[in-house]
Amino acid sequence: MRTAGWSVDGEAVGGSEIVGALQRAGADRPDRIIVGGGDGTIRTAAQESMRCGAALGIMTLGTMNLLSKDLGLPLDPMEAAEAMASAVERAIDVGDVNGAIFLHSALIGVFPRIGVERERARREGGLRGYAGAAAGAAGVVWRAPSVGVELSVDGRPIRLRTFAVVVSNNRLRGDPSEPYRRIRLDEGALGLYVARHTGRLGLYRLLMSIGLGRWKFDTDIDEHGAREVVVRTRRSLDVSCDGEIERMGPALRFGVRERALRALVPGDGAWRS
Repeated sequence: MRTAGWSVDGEAVGGSEIVGALQRAGADRPDRIIVGGGDGTIRTAAQESMRCGAALGIMTLGTMNLLSKDLGLPLDPMEAAEAMASAVERAIDVGDVNGAIFLHSALIGVFPRIGVERERARREGGLRGYAGAAAGAAGVVWRAPSVGVELSVDGRPIRLRTFAVVVSNNRLRGDPSEPYRRIRLDEGALGLYVARHTGRLGLYRLLMSIGLGRWKFDTDIDEHGAREVVVRTRRSLDVSCDGEIERMGPALRFGVRERALRALVPGDGAWRS
């Protein structure tokens, strides 16, 4: 960045210190904030970037790296760092649920339960931690109940029991080679994906469809495009926003903050709108 003519301050911190580090960066009112981390860290950085008016740059260090892939960023950290020096800004949409943001998607139902086991594996580490998490995830799937929900999709009511609801910030492509890439990042719309599977066999079929990236061909997954989605349940739920699990509800109101985030993308035109 300095070679490209920028004045730069850098800081390396542990996961528990990332919020404070970003707040210190934002207090200086920088033109750009560049963060290295996974989807949850990037979501936190996006919140600070929007608050202080900085453009957000990403050096990919996570597992899924969904936003990085959508932005056409190199997945190699050193290549991403080099790309940041010549990056250009593009305004992209940000998803909103009850005032909390998500950059890619928010998940309800069985997936946050599995996410809890994944976080436990990260904390414990090693073979034992991951083996325990795998066993825990299998138990979660076996015991997971369906949830009764009332959906309002741009005012149109839908009532059902479901194992999972996914709301994406702009619609997903569904191509098996890129199942979670989005069609656009600035369409100003939500994608809504509702599982209609029943029974344990149906739940395992759902997980296979998602895990193999072939959800587009699963006839028990209903797909909708919408400007606003409301999900109502009898009690509050765990919601996984870009992998970060929060307790919300019982009414969840989803919308889009159109072009609310300035993101840095490769200057060579690799980014696709």
